Amino acid sequence: MTYSYLDRVRSSSTLKAPPRSRSVFRWVIGVMLIGHGLIHAMGPVEIWGLADVQGLSGNTTLAVSNTAVQALALTWVAAMIVLVVAGIGALTDRSWWKGVALAGAILSQLVIAMWWSDAATGTVPNIIIAIAVLLGDRFDLSPDAGEF
Repeated sequence: MTYSYLDRVRSSSTLKAPPRSRSVFRWVIGVMLIGHGLIHAMGPVEIWGLADVQGLSGNTTLAVSNTAVQALALTWVAAMIVLVVAGIGALTDRSWWKGVALAGAILSQLVIAMWWSDAATGTVPNIIIAIAVLLGDRFDLSPDAGEF
């Protein structure tokens, strides 16, 4: 019996689905990254006066000019983009998602520190993201754990 190239590819171990525990972990962290990223949109929306977001004062931790606050609102946008990209990377099983997620969590935390009175609770997802990135392989109970 002869096998075609497609038969060999189909039987190849590279096409096997990832273990369910790893898939669920990446799905959960991916959705969390995207959700956390999208929440960052509230900052610039409030600061730039595009909408009045309930519960946000727009007050910064440090005294800075209104012009500086307007410019610093771009950091909210940057954190949003980085976190959403990391989430998409996790959901699509890209090898780079962990580094991008950690960078996003750090950028997010810097933004949170600047607007602490409005955004302090965002520290919790950033800690979860850091733990997931740094210790994520330990959450995978499959035999090939560590191959994220």
